[in-house]
Amino acid sequence: MKFVASLLFALIPTIVAQGGPPAEALVERMEYADAEGAALVGFLSMPEGASAESPVPAVVIIPDWNNVDDYEKLRATMIAQELGWASFAADIYGAEYETGVPDDMRGTLAGTYRNENPDLFMQRIAAAVDQVAAMPEIDSSKIALVGYCFGGSGVLMFAIDDSSINDNVAAVVSFHGGLGPHVFDHRNMSSTMEGGDMIKPEILVLSGGNDDASSDIQTLEMTLDNSTNLWEITRYWGIEHAWTVWGGDAYNEWADIRSWESMVEFLKEVFGETSFEYSPLGVDGVETVDYTDATDGKALRGYLAQPNASMYVTPSPAVIIIPNWDGVNTYEQERAKLLSELGYVAFAADIYGADLQTDLSQDVRIEQSSLYRADNVSLFVSRMQTAIDLVKSYDFVDSENVAMMGYCFGGTGVVQYAFMGMDGVKVVGAFHGNFEESLLPAIEGPIVPYTMILSGGNDGQHGNQTLVEMMLNNGTAEWEISRWSGVDHGFTEWESEAYNLNADYRSWSAFLTAMGEKMVTPVRVGDAEAPVAAPTEGEAPAPTEGSAPTEGSGASYLQSGVIASLLLLLSITFM
Repeated sequence: MKFVASLLFALIPTIVAQGGPPAEALVERMEYADAEGAALVGFLSMPEGASAESPVPAVVIIPDWNNVDDYEKLRATMIAQELGWASFAADIYGAEYETGVPDDMRGTLAGTYRNENPDLFMQRIAAAVDQVAAMPEIDSSKIALVGYCFGGSGVLMFAIDDSSINDNVAAVVSFHGGLGPHVFDHRNMSSTMEGGDMIKPEILVLSGGNDDASSDIQTLEMTLDNSTNLWEITRYWGIEHAWTVWGGDAYNEWADIRSWESMVEFLKEVFGETSFEYSPLGVDGVETVDYTDATDGKALRGYLAQPNASMYVTPSPAVIIIPNWDGVNTYEQERAKLLSELGYVAFAADIYGADLQTDLSQDVRIEQSSLYRADNVSLFVSRMQTAIDLVKSYDFVDSENVAMMGYCFGGTGVVQYAFMGMDGVKVVGAFHGNFEESLLPAIEGPIVPYTMILSGGNDGQHGNQTLVEMMLNNGTAEWEISRWSGVDHGFTEWESEAYNLNADYRSWSAFLTAMGEKMVTPVRVGDAEAPVAAPTEGEAPAPTEGSAPTEGSGASYLQSGVIASLLLLLSITFM
């Protein structure tokens, strides 16, 4: 049976500080063997209700360089208990290491499998997949690989290696895997799928900004493109290697929760548990607002959308929308309407002027966009600040909790605003902006807003990511960069040939989640109090009293962590 939830409302991200593992590992020890008969020992966690009559998806966990230990067993338990999927913690090194790997052996063993004998590594992964696929309780068409560290490298190697492609593997997720080019140099890759019957897994890579070099990310993107995989890569600022390992020196609670939720959304779509369809809301109720930029006296016209006063408490957090290069028009008004339905005050700002909003010629678009983003960035920033000041002046706006998002030309603008040391908003989100070096102003003081860059993998205007990351780091910014394979410039524009529903959903959801972390969220009438905004300076989000789990409490990330925002513009179908 299908349940279709038409999203005239959305779940706003709920923020608490603590993730933490479940109280105990609920797993079954299983002996199995690889293709050469080597003895292996894995650990299975099966959700309640799974049966041959009602098979479930499965996640095979490829371990870090410690091989299978309590960490992987607890992750398997989380997957089964929270998500209702079976999970199998796979053995790579062999049964003789079931009780542990000596510290002085970890590097040697990891190097043996990853570098010296990758075929054996792939064989061990395939053995785990085959073991799980043969179980009657498992839907063998819905199996994913999830790898951590050493295992994060392994699942990527498996996904792009034509000799090891397994039709049962629908997706792979890599957490802080080693992404250097040496991982892929010896793999058997091709740019075509001979015979047309091999299915390339979809790939999600979750990477720390202080872990993998941005140059390695660019090499990875090219590698994945050449191997014809569909991919998504997200980078988190300042995050060190092994950030998901509870109790480790590098553990980062925020990144752990955020990346876990990203994985869940990704796999639910791959497994067919959610599907999306476009359902616009129109612009009814959006108000026209005339205002002026005092810098040059330019007459401007923006568009204001307010949440339903009977549904949401005021004052409300607000979002400023900076338009694409064809001026502020129906598209930006529709986005404002979507945000207002989520409880935000939304304002589509004018940059070019009240007389330049619709049916602009190509020449005018080039002239105007060049004027602001290249020739006179200070004037562009003034236009944005004028809109911010206007919105903050409304008594129905919580002036301490304002974000800004921009599309294309506007995406470039919001990042330029942040680079120039402006602090009028807490979050900026750039959707398919242009970040060529000539458009990036010198850093003027610390970058204050949390900065999100959301781009298509085929978008040549994304620019040099190594340079962008370096500048963000030089400005001590908190940042996040996500890209999607095969996605072109303008992927959020509904009427464009470049429109991509999946990337639109994932990027919109990520932006809403970031606002939920860095700002207070809209409060529905009747709710006791507003969620507490997250602290800045890279700390984990502050807990909502009484809801934060402690280590070993068994509390669910999905209940107590960052709950992924549901995209208002879509209908989501739950299978």
